Amino acid sequence: MVLKKTITVNLTGILFTIDEDAYDLLHTYLEKIRLHFGKEPGGEEIYTDIETRVSELLQQKLSESKTIITFEDVKEVILVMGQPADMGVEDKGLEGTGSKFGNKRLFRDPEERILGGVASGIAAYFGIDPVIIRLIFVICMFFGFGFLLYLILWIVVPEARTISEKLEMKGQRVNISNIEKSFRKEISEIGDRLSNLGSQARETIRRQKETRGSAMDQTVQAVGEIVKFAFRVILIILGVALCITGLLVLFAVISFLFGWGGWIHPQDDINMLFFPSLFDSLFGSDFEFGFMQLALLLFLGIPLVSLFYSGIRMIFRIPPIRYAAIVMFNIWLISLVMVAFLTFKTVRTFQYSATIKSEIPLDSCPSDTIYLKFDDWYSDDPHKFHVGGSGDFDYVRFMPDGPVLIRPVLRIKPIPEGPMTITNISYARGKSVEIARQNAAAVTTVVHQNDSLIVITPCIPLEEGVPFRGERVRMILHVPAGKYLHFDDQFDPLLDFDIIDFPFDYTGKTFLVTRDGLKEN
Repeated sequence: MVLKKTITVNLTGILFTIDEDAYDLLHTYLEKIRLHFGKEPGGEEIYTDIETRVSELLQQKLSESKTIITFEDVKEVILVMGQPADMGVEDKGLEGTGSKFGNKRLFRDPEERILGGVASGIAAYFGIDPVIIRLIFVICMFFGFGFLLYLILWIVVPEARTISEKLEMKGQRVNISNIEKSFRKEISEIGDRLSNLGSQARETIRRQKETRGSAMDQTVQAVGEIVKFAFRVILIILGVALCITGLLVLFAVISFLFGWGGWIHPQDDINMLFFPSLFDSLFGSDFEFGFMQLALLLFLGIPLVSLFYSGIRMIFRIPPIRYAAIVMFNIWLISLVMVAFLTFKTVRTFQYSATIKSEIPLDSCPSDTIYLKFDDWYSDDPHKFHVGGSGDFDYVRFMPDGPVLIRPVLRIKPIPEGPMTITNISYARGKSVEIARQNAAAVTTVVHQNDSLIVITPCIPLEEGVPFRGERVRMILHVPAGKYLHFDDQFDPLLDFDIIDFPFDYTGKTFLVTRDGLKEN
Protein backbone atom coordinates (compact mmCIF):
# COMPACT_ATOMS: atom_id res chain seq x y z
CA MET A 1 0.00 0.00 0.00
CA VAL A 2 1.32 3.46 -0.99
CA LEU A 3 0.83 6.15 1.61
CA LYS A 4 -0.34 9.52 0.27
CA LYS A 5 -0.08 12.85 1.96
CA THR A 6 -3.39 14.79 2.24
CA ILE A 7 -3.90 18.53 2.52
CA THR A 8 -6.84 20.52 3.89
CA VAL A 9 -7.73 23.46 1.64
CA ASN A 10 -10.34 26.21 1.85
CA LEU A 11 -12.16 26.76 -1.42
CA THR A 12 -14.88 29.47 -1.41
CA GLY A 13 -15.31 29.02 2.33
CA ILE A 14 -15.65 25.22 2.16
CA LEU A 15 -12.95 22.93 3.59
CA PHE A 16 -11.79 19.99 1.48
CA THR A 17 -9.38 17.18 2.33
CA ILE A 18 -7.43 16.53 -0.87
CA ASP A 19 -4.53 14.31 -1.96
CA GLU A 20 -1.24 16.13 -2.46
CA ASP A 21 -1.01 15.32 -6.18
CA ALA A 22 -4.66 16.36 -6.64
CA TYR A 23 -3.93 19.61 -4.82
CA ASP A 24 -1.00 20.35 -7.16
CA LEU A 25 -3.17 19.77 -10.21
CA LEU A 26 -6.04 21.91 -8.85
CA HIS A 27 -3.71 24.70 -7.73
CA THR A 28 -2.03 24.81 -11.16
CA TYR A 29 -5.42 24.86 -12.91
CA LEU A 30 -6.82 27.73 -10.81
CA GLU A 31 -3.61 29.72 -11.23
CA LYS A 32 -3.89 29.40 -15.01
CA ILE A 33 -7.43 30.72 -14.84
CA ARG A 34 -6.40 33.59 -12.55
CA LEU A 35 -3.58 34.59 -14.92
CA HIS A 36 -5.85 34.27 -17.96
CA PHE A 37 -8.54 36.60 -16.60
CA GLY A 38 -6.43 38.65 -14.18
CA LYS A 39 -5.69 41.57 -16.52
CA GLU A 40 -9.16 41.74 -18.12
CA PRO A 41 -11.98 44.00 -16.87
CA GLY A 42 -14.20 41.99 -14.55
CA GLY A 43 -11.70 39.15 -14.48
CA GLU A 44 -11.85 38.82 -10.69
CA GLU A 45 -15.63 38.25 -10.79
CA ILE A 46 -15.25 35.66 -13.56
CA TYR A 47 -12.57 33.88 -11.52
CA THR A 48 -14.82 33.90 -8.43
CA ASP A 49 -17.70 32.32 -10.38
CA ILE A 50 -15.40 29.65 -11.82
CA GLU A 51 -13.93 28.90 -8.38
CA THR A 52 -17.45 28.60 -6.94
CA ARG A 53 -18.45 26.18 -9.69
CA VAL A 54 -15.31 24.08 -9.13
CA SER A 55 -16.15 23.93 -5.42
CA GLU A 56 -19.70 22.73 -6.21
CA LEU A 57 -18.39 19.99 -8.52
CA LEU A 58 -15.88 18.82 -5.92
CA GLN A 59 -18.64 18.64 -3.30
CA GLN A 60 -20.54 16.29 -5.59
CA LYS A 61 -17.57 13.89 -5.50
CA LEU A 62 -17.84 13.45 -1.72
CA SER A 63 -20.11 11.13 0.23
CA GLU A 64 -20.29 9.45 3.64
CA SER A 65 -17.94 6.72 2.44
CA LYS A 66 -15.66 9.05 0.45
CA THR A 67 -14.23 12.08 2.25
CA ILE A 68 -11.00 12.77 0.29
CA ILE A 69 -10.70 14.42 -3.12
CA THR A 70 -8.44 12.37 -5.41
CA PHE A 71 -6.38 13.17 -8.47
CA GLU A 72 -9.02 11.57 -10.71
CA ASP A 73 -11.73 13.73 -9.16
CA VAL A 74 -9.84 16.91 -10.02
CA LYS A 75 -9.20 15.68 -13.58
CA GLU A 76 -12.94 15.09 -14.10
CA VAL A 77 -13.76 18.56 -12.79
CA ILE A 78 -11.20 20.13 -15.14
CA LEU A 79 -12.66 18.13 -18.03
CA VAL A 80 -16.10 19.55 -17.31
CA MET A 81 -14.92 23.14 -16.79
CA GLY A 82 -12.45 23.26 -19.69
CA GLN A 83 -9.04 24.93 -20.02
CA PRO A 84 -8.37 28.66 -20.39
CA ALA A 85 -6.62 27.90 -23.69
CA ASP A 86 -9.93 26.64 -25.07
CA MET A 87 -11.49 30.11 -24.95
CA GLY A 88 -12.85 31.25 -28.30
CA VAL A 89 -13.28 27.71 -29.59
CA GLU A 90 -16.99 26.76 -29.62
CA ASP A 91 -17.78 24.19 -26.93
CA LYS A 92 -14.13 23.19 -26.67
CA GLY A 93 -14.43 22.86 -22.92
CA LEU A 94 -17.11 20.23 -23.40
CA GLU A 95 -14.83 17.73 -25.04
CA GLY A 96 -15.80 14.24 -24.06
CA THR A 97 -19.19 15.19 -22.64
CA GLY A 98 -21.16 14.70 -25.86
CA SER A 99 -23.48 17.67 -25.19
CA LYS A 100 -23.34 21.40 -24.76
CA PHE A 101 -26.21 21.32 -22.24
CA GLY A 102 -25.91 20.75 -18.50
CA ASN A 103 -28.32 19.82 -15.72
CA LYS A 104 -31.07 22.37 -15.22
CA ARG A 105 -31.96 23.82 -11.84
CA LEU A 106 -35.02 25.85 -10.96
CA PHE A 107 -34.28 29.48 -10.06
CA ARG A 108 -36.22 32.73 -10.06
CA ASP A 109 -35.17 34.85 -13.04
CA PRO A 110 -34.44 38.45 -11.89
CA GLU A 111 -33.85 39.73 -15.43
CA GLU A 112 -37.28 38.90 -16.88
CA ARG A 113 -39.38 39.31 -13.76
CA ILE A 114 -42.62 41.24 -13.31
CA LEU A 115 -43.06 40.46 -9.62
CA GLY A 116 -40.67 37.91 -8.12
CA GLY A 117 -39.33 36.20 -11.25
CA VAL A 118 -41.14 32.91 -10.48
CA ALA A 119 -42.95 32.61 -13.82
CA SER A 120 -39.90 33.61 -15.87
CA GLY A 121 -37.74 31.16 -13.88
CA ILE A 122 -40.15 28.28 -14.52
CA ALA A 123 -40.33 29.28 -18.19
CA ALA A 124 -36.53 29.22 -18.43
CA TYR A 125 -36.47 25.77 -16.80
CA PHE A 126 -38.94 24.31 -19.31
CA GLY A 127 -37.74 26.42 -22.25
CA ILE A 128 -41.10 28.11 -22.98
CA ASP A 129 -42.46 31.65 -23.14
CA PRO A 130 -42.94 33.22 -19.66
CA VAL A 131 -46.35 34.55 -20.77
CA ILE A 132 -47.69 30.97 -20.81
CA ILE A 133 -46.65 30.40 -17.19
CA ARG A 134 -48.13 33.74 -16.14
CA LEU A 135 -51.46 32.85 -17.76
CA ILE A 136 -51.44 29.52 -15.90
CA PHE A 137 -50.96 31.37 -12.59
CA VAL A 138 -53.84 33.74 -13.45
CA ILE A 139 -56.13 30.79 -14.24
CA CYS A 140 -55.11 29.09 -10.98
CA MET A 141 -56.18 32.22 -9.11
CA PHE A 142 -59.79 31.53 -10.13
CA PHE A 143 -59.55 28.19 -8.35
CA GLY A 144 -58.36 29.82 -5.14
CA PHE A 145 -54.74 28.60 -4.99
CA GLY A 146 -52.87 30.58 -7.66
CA PHE A 147 -51.76 33.44 -5.41
CA LEU A 148 -50.80 31.11 -2.55
CA LEU A 149 -48.83 28.84 -4.94
CA TYR A 150 -46.97 31.84 -6.39
CA LEU A 151 -46.16 33.14 -2.91
CA ILE A 152 -44.83 29.73 -1.79
CA LEU A 153 -42.64 29.41 -4.91
CA TRP A 154 -41.39 32.98 -4.37
CA ILE A 155 -40.26 32.00 -0.87
CA VAL A 156 -38.92 28.51 -1.66
CA VAL A 157 -37.24 28.93 -5.06
CA PRO A 158 -33.89 30.81 -4.86
CA GLU A 159 -33.06 33.73 -7.12
CA ALA A 160 -30.39 33.25 -9.78
CA ARG A 161 -27.81 35.78 -8.58
CA THR A 162 -24.48 34.51 -9.90
CA ILE A 163 -23.49 33.77 -13.46
CA SER A 164 -23.23 30.05 -12.65
CA GLU A 165 -26.79 29.98 -11.30
CA LYS A 166 -28.13 31.83 -14.37
CA LEU A 167 -26.41 29.28 -16.64
CA GLU A 168 -27.83 26.39 -14.63
CA MET A 169 -31.29 27.97 -14.80
CA LYS A 170 -31.12 27.86 -18.62
CA GLY A 171 -29.59 24.37 -18.69
CA GLN A 172 -26.24 25.52 -20.07
CA ARG A 173 -22.94 23.95 -19.05
CA VAL A 174 -21.26 25.88 -16.25
CA ASN A 175 -17.76 25.97 -17.69
CA ILE A 176 -15.15 28.61 -18.37
CA SER A 177 -16.40 29.41 -21.86
CA ASN A 178 -20.05 29.91 -20.90
CA ILE A 179 -19.21 31.83 -17.72
CA GLU A 180 -17.09 34.31 -19.68
CA LYS A 181 -19.70 34.68 -22.45
CA SER A 182 -22.44 35.35 -19.91
CA PHE A 183 -20.27 37.84 -18.04
CA ARG A 184 -19.34 39.67 -21.27
CA LYS A 185 -23.03 39.88 -22.15
CA GLU A 186 -23.91 41.39 -18.77
CA ILE A 187 -21.03 43.86 -19.04
CA SER A 188 -22.27 44.88 -22.50
CA GLU A 189 -25.82 45.43 -21.19
CA ILE A 190 -24.54 47.46 -18.24
CA GLY A 191 -22.45 49.51 -20.65
CA ASP A 192 -25.49 50.24 -22.79
CA ARG A 193 -27.44 51.33 -19.71
CA LEU A 194 -24.61 53.58 -18.55
CA SER A 195 -24.36 55.06 -22.02
CA ASN A 196 -28.07 55.85 -21.98
CA LEU A 197 -27.77 57.35 -18.51
CA GLY A 198 -24.84 59.47 -19.70
CA SER A 199 -26.86 60.73 -22.65
CA GLN A 200 -29.75 61.59 -20.36
CA ALA A 201 -27.42 63.36 -17.92
CA ARG A 202 -25.87 65.43 -20.74
CA GLU A 203 -29.32 66.36 -21.99
CA THR A 204 -30.39 67.41 -18.47
CA ILE A 205 -27.26 69.56 -18.05
CA ARG A 206 -27.87 71.15 -21.43
CA ARG A 207 -31.41 72.04 -20.47
CA GLN A 208 -30.28 73.44 -17.13
CA LYS A 209 -27.71 75.66 -18.88
CA GLU A 210 -30.39 76.92 -21.24
CA THR A 211 -32.68 77.77 -18.34
CA ARG A 212 -30.01 79.59 -16.31
CA GLY A 213 -30.40 83.26 -16.48
CA SER A 214 -31.16 86.23 -14.33
CA ALA A 215 -31.70 86.30 -10.58
CA MET A 216 -35.42 86.30 -11.28
CA ASP A 217 -35.08 82.99 -13.07
CA GLN A 218 -33.13 81.54 -10.16
CA THR A 219 -35.78 82.80 -7.72
CA VAL A 220 -38.53 81.20 -9.76
CA GLN A 221 -36.50 78.01 -9.87
CA ALA A 222 -36.06 78.04 -6.07
CA VAL A 223 -39.78 78.60 -5.55
CA GLY A 224 -40.42 75.73 -7.94
CA GLU A 225 -38.13 73.48 -5.91
CA ILE A 226 -40.00 74.40 -2.70
CA VAL A 227 -43.32 73.65 -4.37
CA LYS A 228 -41.96 70.33 -5.63
CA PHE A 229 -40.78 69.44 -2.14
CA ALA A 230 -44.13 70.36 -0.60
CA PHE A 231 -45.90 68.35 -3.27
CA ARG A 232 -43.62 65.40 -2.53
CA VAL A 233 -44.49 65.59 1.19
CA ILE A 234 -48.20 65.70 0.35
CA LEU A 235 -47.76 62.67 -1.91
CA ILE A 236 -46.06 60.74 0.89
CA ILE A 237 -48.84 61.60 3.36
CA LEU A 238 -51.46 60.63 0.78
CA GLY A 239 -49.55 57.42 0.04
CA VAL A 240 -49.50 56.45 3.72
CA ALA A 241 -53.25 57.14 3.96
CA LEU A 242 -53.92 55.01 0.87
CA CYS A 243 -51.80 52.13 2.22
CA ILE A 244 -53.52 52.14 5.61
CA THR A 245 -57.00 52.45 4.07
CA GLY A 246 -56.35 49.71 1.52
CA LEU A 247 -54.99 47.27 4.10
CA LEU A 248 -57.71 47.89 6.70
CA VAL A 249 -60.59 47.64 4.24
CA LEU A 250 -59.02 44.57 2.58
CA PHE A 251 -58.75 42.87 5.97
CA ALA A 252 -62.39 43.78 6.67
CA VAL A 253 -63.47 42.32 3.32
CA ILE A 254 -61.57 39.07 3.91
CA SER A 255 -63.00 38.85 7.44
CA PHE A 256 -66.49 39.43 6.03
CA LEU A 257 -66.15 36.78 3.31
CA PHE A 258 -64.53 34.09 5.44
CA GLY A 259 -66.28 34.81 8.74
CA TRP A 260 -63.18 35.79 10.71
CA GLY A 261 -65.19 38.38 12.57
CA GLY A 262 -67.74 35.87 13.85
CA TRP A 263 -71.43 36.70 14.06
CA ILE A 264 -72.76 40.03 12.84
CA HIS A 265 -75.70 41.66 14.63
CA PRO A 266 -77.31 44.30 12.37
CA GLN A 267 -79.67 45.24 15.26
CA ASP A 268 -80.43 43.91 18.70
CA ASP A 269 -83.58 42.09 17.55
CA ILE A 270 -82.63 41.34 13.95
CA ASN A 271 -80.75 38.45 12.36
CA MET A 272 -77.49 37.18 13.74
CA LEU A 273 -75.54 36.42 10.54
CA PHE A 274 -72.49 34.35 9.74
CA PHE A 275 -71.70 35.24 6.14
CA PRO A 276 -69.91 32.05 5.01
CA SER A 277 -72.93 30.11 6.23
CA LEU A 278 -75.25 32.62 4.55
CA PHE A 279 -73.47 32.18 1.19
CA ASP A 280 -73.34 28.42 1.62
CA SER A 281 -77.08 28.27 2.32
CA LEU A 282 -78.01 30.38 -0.72
CA PHE A 283 -76.14 28.30 -3.30
CA GLY A 284 -77.03 24.81 -4.32
CA SER A 285 -73.48 23.42 -4.30
CA ASP A 286 -70.10 23.93 -2.66
CA PHE A 287 -68.67 24.68 -6.10
CA GLU A 288 -70.94 27.72 -6.61
CA PHE A 289 -70.33 28.84 -3.01
CA GLY A 290 -66.54 28.69 -3.49
CA PHE A 291 -66.75 30.49 -6.82
CA MET A 292 -68.85 33.27 -5.28
CA GLN A 293 -66.36 33.73 -2.44
CA LEU A 294 -63.47 33.86 -4.91
CA ALA A 295 -65.31 36.22 -7.26
CA LEU A 296 -66.21 38.62 -4.44
CA LEU A 297 -62.66 38.46 -3.09
CA LEU A 298 -61.25 39.45 -6.48
CA PHE A 299 -64.01 41.98 -7.22
CA LEU A 300 -63.56 43.79 -3.90
CA GLY A 301 -59.92 42.94 -3.24
CA ILE A 302 -58.27 44.01 -6.52
CA PRO A 303 -59.28 47.70 -6.17
CA LEU A 304 -58.06 47.65 -2.56
CA VAL A 305 -54.74 46.03 -3.52
CA SER A 306 -54.40 48.65 -6.27
CA LEU A 307 -55.07 51.33 -3.67
CA PHE A 308 -52.34 49.92 -1.44
CA TYR A 309 -49.92 49.58 -4.37
CA SER A 310 -50.60 53.19 -5.44
CA GLY A 311 -49.76 54.32 -1.91
CA ILE A 312 -46.48 52.36 -1.96
CA ARG A 313 -45.57 53.94 -5.30
CA MET A 314 -46.29 57.41 -3.95
CA ILE A 315 -44.12 56.84 -0.88
CA PHE A 316 -41.12 55.12 -2.46
CA ARG A 317 -41.45 56.41 -6.06
CA ILE A 318 -41.46 52.88 -7.41
CA PRO A 319 -41.89 52.59 -11.19
CA PRO A 320 -45.01 50.75 -12.39
CA ILE A 321 -44.77 47.01 -12.94
CA ARG A 322 -45.01 46.18 -16.60
CA TYR A 323 -48.44 44.84 -17.67
CA ALA A 324 -49.61 44.70 -14.02
CA ALA A 325 -52.42 47.23 -14.48
CA ILE A 326 -53.91 45.58 -17.57
CA VAL A 327 -53.65 42.09 -16.03
CA MET A 328 -55.33 43.19 -12.79
CA PHE A 329 -58.05 45.06 -14.69
CA ASN A 330 -58.82 42.00 -16.84
CA ILE A 331 -59.01 39.79 -13.74
CA TRP A 332 -61.33 42.33 -12.10
CA LEU A 333 -63.61 42.34 -15.17
CA ILE A 334 -63.77 38.54 -15.09
CA SER A 335 -64.65 38.61 -11.37
CA LEU A 336 -67.36 41.20 -12.09
CA VAL A 337 -68.91 38.89 -14.68
CA MET A 338 -68.72 35.97 -12.22
CA VAL A 339 -70.42 37.97 -9.44
CA ALA A 340 -73.14 39.23 -11.80
CA PHE A 341 -73.79 35.75 -13.20
CA LEU A 342 -74.01 34.01 -9.82
CA THR A 343 -76.12 36.82 -8.33
CA PHE A 344 -78.58 36.72 -11.24
CA LYS A 345 -78.75 32.92 -11.04
CA THR A 346 -79.47 33.02 -7.29
CA VAL A 347 -82.03 35.85 -7.53
CA ARG A 348 -83.98 33.80 -10.08
CA THR A 349 -84.47 31.09 -7.45
CA PHE A 350 -86.43 33.66 -5.36
CA GLN A 351 -88.66 34.73 -8.27
CA TYR A 352 -91.92 33.02 -7.25
CA SER A 353 -93.56 32.55 -3.85
CA ALA A 354 -96.05 30.10 -2.42
CA THR A 355 -97.95 29.68 0.84
CA ILE A 356 -99.27 26.43 2.30
CA LYS A 357 -101.77 26.40 5.16
CA SER A 358 -102.51 23.33 7.30
CA GLU A 359 -104.49 22.68 10.48
CA ILE A 360 -103.02 20.83 13.50
CA PRO A 361 -105.84 19.59 15.75
CA LEU A 362 -105.27 19.55 19.51
CA ASP A 363 -106.91 17.36 22.13
CA SER A 364 -109.51 18.87 24.38
CA CYS A 365 -108.04 20.20 27.62
CA PRO A 366 -110.11 19.59 30.78
CA SER A 367 -107.94 21.99 32.77
CA ASP A 368 -108.64 25.72 32.67
CA THR A 369 -104.90 26.52 32.31
CA ILE A 370 -102.87 25.72 29.18
CA TYR A 371 -99.08 25.65 29.50
CA LEU A 372 -96.82 26.66 26.58
CA LYS A 373 -93.12 25.80 26.47
CA PHE A 374 -90.23 24.95 24.12
CA ASP A 375 -88.53 21.62 23.52
CA ASP A 376 -85.94 20.61 26.12
CA TRP A 377 -82.97 21.34 23.81
CA TYR A 378 -83.78 25.05 24.03
CA SER A 379 -83.44 25.17 27.82
CA ASP A 380 -79.63 24.83 27.60
CA ASP A 381 -79.17 28.25 26.02
CA PRO A 382 -82.28 30.43 25.64
CA HIS A 383 -80.34 33.03 23.62
CA LYS A 384 -78.97 30.78 20.89
CA PHE A 385 -81.94 31.51 18.66
CA HIS A 386 -82.87 35.04 19.69
CA VAL A 387 -83.69 36.65 16.33
CA GLY A 388 -86.67 38.43 14.88
CA GLY A 389 -87.90 41.00 12.39
CA SER A 390 -89.78 40.81 9.11
CA GLY A 391 -88.97 39.78 5.58
CA ASP A 392 -87.47 36.73 3.85
CA PHE A 393 -84.22 36.78 5.83
CA ASP A 394 -85.71 37.39 9.27
CA TYR A 395 -86.70 34.68 11.71
CA VAL A 396 -83.82 32.62 10.39
CA ARG A 397 -80.32 31.81 11.58
CA PHE A 398 -77.43 30.63 9.44
CA MET A 399 -75.37 28.35 11.64
CA PRO A 400 -71.55 28.21 11.10
CA ASP A 401 -71.40 24.41 11.17
CA GLY A 402 -74.95 23.23 10.94
CA PRO A 403 -78.27 23.50 9.11
CA VAL A 404 -80.24 26.66 8.44
CA LEU A 405 -82.76 27.14 11.29
CA ILE A 406 -86.22 28.62 10.65
CA ARG A 407 -87.96 30.19 13.65
CA PRO A 408 -91.76 29.84 13.68
CA VAL A 409 -93.71 32.84 14.98
CA LEU A 410 -96.73 32.24 17.22
CA ARG A 411 -99.93 34.27 17.19
CA ILE A 412 -102.59 33.84 19.88
CA LYS A 413 -106.14 34.14 18.51
CA PRO A 414 -109.12 33.99 20.94
CA ILE A 415 -112.23 32.15 19.73
CA PRO A 416 -115.67 32.21 21.36
CA GLU A 417 -115.81 28.44 21.80
CA GLY A 418 -114.83 25.16 20.22
CA PRO A 419 -111.75 22.91 20.21
CA MET A 420 -108.22 24.26 20.26
CA THR A 421 -106.35 24.07 16.96
CA ILE A 422 -103.10 25.36 15.50
CA THR A 423 -103.03 26.78 11.99
CA ASN A 424 -99.60 26.27 10.39
CA ILE A 425 -98.81 28.72 7.58
CA SER A 426 -95.60 27.93 5.67
CA TYR A 427 -94.15 30.37 3.15
CA ALA A 428 -91.23 29.94 0.73
CA ARG A 429 -89.87 31.05 -2.63
CA GLY A 430 -88.50 29.24 -5.69
CA LYS A 431 -87.68 29.63 -9.36
CA SER A 432 -91.17 28.30 -10.15
CA VAL A 433 -94.46 28.14 -8.27
CA GLU A 434 -94.22 24.36 -7.98
CA ILE A 435 -90.71 24.49 -6.49
CA ALA A 436 -91.83 27.27 -4.13
CA ARG A 437 -94.70 25.03 -2.92
CA GLN A 438 -92.28 22.15 -2.39
CA ASN A 439 -89.97 24.41 -0.38
CA ALA A 440 -92.89 25.64 1.75
CA ALA A 441 -94.16 22.10 2.37
CA ALA A 442 -90.73 21.10 3.71
CA VAL A 443 -91.01 23.42 6.74
CA THR A 444 -93.74 22.47 9.19
CA THR A 445 -93.93 23.14 12.91
CA VAL A 446 -93.66 20.16 15.23
CA VAL A 447 -96.13 20.35 18.14
CA HIS A 448 -96.52 17.89 21.01
CA GLN A 449 -99.39 17.87 23.50
CA ASN A 450 -99.53 16.18 26.87
CA ASP A 451 -102.87 16.94 28.45
CA SER A 452 -102.70 20.69 29.23
CA LEU A 453 -99.04 21.07 28.20
CA ILE A 454 -98.29 22.16 24.62
CA VAL A 455 -94.64 21.79 23.59
CA ILE A 456 -93.50 23.65 20.45
CA THR A 457 -90.26 23.17 18.54
CA PRO A 458 -88.50 26.58 18.62
CA CYS A 459 -86.86 26.11 15.23
CA ILE A 460 -87.18 24.04 12.05
CA PRO A 461 -83.88 22.90 10.48
CA LEU A 462 -83.67 22.69 6.71
CA GLU A 463 -82.44 19.39 5.36
CA GLU A 464 -78.70 19.17 4.71
CA GLY A 465 -77.81 20.44 1.24
CA VAL A 466 -81.17 22.23 0.77
CA PRO A 467 -80.57 25.93 -0.05
CA PHE A 468 -82.45 28.63 1.82
CA ARG A 469 -85.31 30.11 -0.20
CA GLY A 470 -86.95 32.57 2.19
CA GLU A 471 -88.77 29.95 4.25
CA ARG A 472 -91.03 31.34 7.00
CA VAL A 473 -93.49 29.69 9.34
CA ARG A 474 -96.37 31.31 11.24
CA MET A 475 -98.53 29.51 13.77
CA ILE A 476 -101.96 30.66 14.94
CA LEU A 477 -103.06 29.08 18.23
CA HIS A 478 -106.87 29.19 18.52
CA VAL A 479 -107.80 29.28 22.23
CA PRO A 480 -111.37 29.47 23.56
CA ALA A 481 -112.14 32.57 25.59
CA GLY A 482 -112.13 31.92 29.32
CA LYS A 483 -109.06 29.70 29.29
CA TYR A 484 -105.79 30.66 30.94
CA LEU A 485 -102.41 30.63 29.16
CA HIS A 486 -99.17 30.18 31.09
CA PHE A 487 -95.98 31.06 29.22
CA ASP A 488 -92.79 29.25 30.14
CA ASP A 489 -89.81 31.30 31.36
CA GLN A 490 -87.95 30.66 28.09
CA PHE A 491 -90.82 31.35 25.71
CA ASP A 492 -89.68 34.91 25.06
CA PRO A 493 -88.40 34.85 21.46
CA LEU A 494 -91.43 33.23 19.86
CA LEU A 495 -94.51 35.43 20.30
CA ASP A 496 -95.68 37.85 17.62
CA PHE A 497 -96.10 41.22 19.33
CA ASP A 498 -97.70 42.85 16.28
CA ILE A 499 -100.85 40.71 16.31
CA ILE A 500 -102.49 41.19 19.71
CA ASP A 501 -102.16 43.65 22.56
CA PHE A 502 -100.69 42.33 25.78
CA PRO A 503 -97.85 43.30 28.17
CA PHE A 504 -94.29 42.88 26.90
CA ASP A 505 -93.15 41.09 30.06
CA TYR A 506 -95.16 37.87 29.74
CA THR A 507 -92.60 35.06 30.28
CA GLY A 508 -93.29 32.99 33.37
CA LYS A 509 -96.76 34.58 33.78
CA THR A 510 -100.35 33.48 33.34
CA PHE A 511 -102.93 35.37 31.27
CA LEU A 512 -106.68 35.12 30.87
CA VAL A 513 -107.86 34.70 27.27
CA THR A 514 -110.68 37.12 26.50
CA ARG A 515 -112.36 38.05 23.25
CA ASP A 516 -110.39 41.32 23.29
CA GLY A 517 -107.02 39.71 23.92
CA LEU A 518 -104.96 38.58 26.91
CA LYS A 519 -105.32 39.97 30.39
CA GLU A 520 -102.75 39.29 33.09
CA ASN A 521 -104.13 37.08 35.82
